[in-house]
Amino acid sequence: MGEAKGRLKAGQKANRKGRSAPRVKFVQLHYWMLESDAYRTLCPGARALYVELVYRFNGRNNGYVFLSCREAAQRLHSSKDSASRWFRELEASGFIRMRQRGSFDWKSHQATEWILTEHEYAGEPATKDFMRG
Repeated sequence: MGEAKGRLKAGQKANRKGRSAPRVKFVQLHYWMLESDAYRTLCPGARALYVELVYRFNGRNNGYVFLSCREAAQRLHSSKDSASRWFRELEASGFIRMRQRGSFDWKSHQATEWILTEHEYAGEPATKDFMRG
């Protein structure tokens, strides 16, 4: 016999409105982007860095996606210089734009804030700058 409509499956949790909460989070990479000339010309390190940036995007925080060169280097098992080069490559190709430069001084350790051009930002539609190349 099937489950009654509106009931939760075993092990599934409800959100505060009583609806079923999503079980898994995922990173979405669209075929049209993966097939673009801009993506195809990215080096493997820049591709991996883009996945790390999209991993930090939650659907509402575009422009507030934080990732520093140091942290990117740790996550991608590379040097800071390589991570910095991949950030520049993604920026030059139009996949990301810097919203606010980070700083690393004795008072504050703030990572750079990135805008993913694939997604809307500040109520404006996605610019998808990488498709204009």
